[in-house]
Amino acid sequence: MANVASSKPHTREKLAQELRNLGVESGDILFVHSSFKSLGPVDGGAGTVVSTLEDAVGPEGLILMPAFNLVEWDKRAKTWNIETTPSTVGWLTEFFRVRWAESICAWGVLGQDRQLAPRFRGQR
Repeated sequence: MANVASSKPHTREKLAQELRNLGVESGDILFVHSSFKSLGPVDGGAGTVVSTLEDAVGPEGLILMPAFNLVEWDKRAKTWNIETTPSTVGWLTEFFRVRWAESICAWGVLGQDRQLAPRFRGQR
């Protein structure tokens, strides 16, 4: 999305324009496999990125991000907790998981159609 070489921090407005340039519209479903570091500096950090994604898809859209934990295979079942086990696949995914998303398994989901995703914690 953004140019890493830029030393000037990216703003919410700049990120929003870049998403529009990519064709992202209200109501879209985005599966974001990200590298926060590759964006370069962002005013407001990860919160700005996630908020901009949310604004881009609007209340009718859906944002998904992988949020799995890459611990040793034999320890996963013993140590993984859907509420507390952090994502180890990037700062943006962990920020998304903790701050906004309804973590449902090894990825997080945010948006109106999140009920379409499988539930592993039971009904709410």
